[in-house]
Formats: sequence, C-alpha cells, structure tokens
Amino acid sequence: MLDEIEGITTNSFNINPYREIKSLYYLGFQVDLPACVLEAYSESVSEVLILNFGLISSLQGVGLGKLFLLSFEELFRNQGYSNILLTATPKSLGFYAAMNYVKIGKSEFSLVKNILNKPNK
Repeated sequence: MLDEIEGITTNSFNINPYREIKSLYYLGFQVDLPACVLEAYSESVSEVLILNFGLISSLQGVGLGKLFLLSFEELFRNQGYSNILLTATPKSLGFYAAMNYVKIGKSEFSLVKNILNKPNK
C-alpha cells in the first residue's frame, strides 16, 4: 500500500550512511490500513526536520493529509520540539502554506512552522 504514495520507493527506508543520526519513521493509519508515512530527522533539541511526508493518492484531497500532519505536529510538540522544518515541492507548497508553514531563507521551498504553542481550533 505504501508504494501508492508519490515519492516512496523500495529505497525510501534505507539508512543514509552519511547521517550519524538515523531517521525516524511514522505511519498514519486509516481504518487499520496504512495511509501515510512521515520521515523525520533531528540533530537539535528544538527542531525536527520532515524529510518525507506522503499520503496514499486515493486518500488525497479530503482533508486526511491535514489531519495526519496536525497529529504529527502534536507528537513533535509533546516530544519537546518547538519548530518543524521541511522542504516543500512545487506541488505541495500550497498545502504547507495553508498549514501555516512559512518561508525561511532564500529558497522558496524551505519552510518552517513554530509548534511551541498549541493552535486554536
């Protein structure tokens, strides 16, 4: 099922030999079936970097990506992180902008979100 997520291949979960700290992988489930995967990495006590986040294509466009990402943000906040960093793709930039990720640096695709304070619902 996870091979239905754009950008996920059989090599997606290989250990990066150039990184001293291993990535952490999280799965999101929809009615007992894997629906999304998130790969995260951190070298800091305050920041976590999302390397990959993907949702099965048949579940896209109905708000599940937002729900999963909010859940992952809550998980990271509970682990003590205050910022999430990521690099968006041109296709995903609007999604992350709608989730209050803002541009950092010179690249239009480098984004950050402060998750220290729980958002108002």
